[in-house]
Amino acid sequence: MSNIVNQPGSDAGPVTGEDVASGGTQLVLTIDSRTAQALAELARRCSGVHAARDGFTSHGPLTPVTLLEMLAEDAGMVVTRPGSWEGYNMAQVLVSHGYEL
Repeated sequence: MSNIVNQPGSDAGPVTGEDVASGGTQLVLTIDSRTAQALAELARRCSGVHAARDGFTSHGPLTPVTLLEMLAEDAGMVVTRPGSWEGYNMAQVLVSHGYEL
């Protein structure tokens, strides 16, 4: 089970995150080891596609962290750019989990 927290030891309430040097918000994410391994493999595969396409991908070679950052951007577009393909497709993912938006 995944859990995003905004304070050490807290797993409830709104996530506010912490400001980081990049000007972004830092979230702490805890996932099980099988999910972490699967994310690492997915990032590796995506990076292979990036290389095979001579760098023609939106976010370059991916690590598990940059993969999750990219997905978080797209999930945010459900709210900020609902008509975009990223926002629309992420909304469809949420619908498949029962979250009709």
